[in-house]
Amino acid sequence: MKSKRKITAIIAVLVLMCGLLAACGSDSSDDPVVGTWELTKVSAAGQDMTVSEFLKAANSGAEVPIITFNGDNTIDVDMLGSKGSGKWELKDGKYHVSDDSSMTLDFNLENDVLSVEYSGATLEFAKK
Repeated sequence: MKSKRKITAIIAVLVLMCGLLAACGSDSSDDPVVGTWELTKVSAAGQDMTVSEFLKAANSGAEVPIITFNGDNTIDVDMLGSKGSGKWELKDGKYHVSDDSSMTLDFNLENDVLSVEYSGATLEFAKK
């Protein structure tokens, strides 16, 4: 039961990420975040899962979630079969990702790992 709640929370984070993302921006093609990133690890409530373990536990046949940071400061997301888009900017050492709502997710890029924390879950991405 506890594991099912963790999976539900993580799925909610992934779906929220899709809903957050729309479009706009200026050219940042030299930024190291530009490119396509693939989800590699999910952590919640002190438990780490590989993407395969997460997709299996969630009974999801979806492809591995990906995020593409474009050089024009737009972002495209494909999470569990849901697609979205948005904009990003580098500010105060973090990549702020948003859409036209008031919510923003802050991504960190450190040691070639892109990560985001939301509602007690951490998602990690590696560049493809």
